[in-house]
Amino acid sequence: WTFRDMRRRDCGFTVMAKGFGTGQMTWGGLKPGIYHVAVRDSKETVWDDETEVGDDGRLALTADADAMNPLEIDVTCSDTNGQR
Repeated sequence: WTFRDMRRRDCGFTVMAKGFGTGQMTWGGLKPGIYHVAVRDSKETVWDDETEVGDDGRLALTADADAMNPLEIDVTCSDTNGQR
């Protein structure tokens, strides 16, 4: 997958993605805690999950979604982080 238009927030980010196959990726520079990840096409959420970022600030995930058409990946702190 290729990525563009990354927009960081205090606790998370959004990015546009396009590609083929399963979207396996690792992101860095995040605060430790639980994050919700949603992958959306122009109409609906096509994949979502919760994952934990450790003290190393890395979020690793594999999104089982078809990105032949552009998708938006939205990573946000979970309510349990108290930072959403």
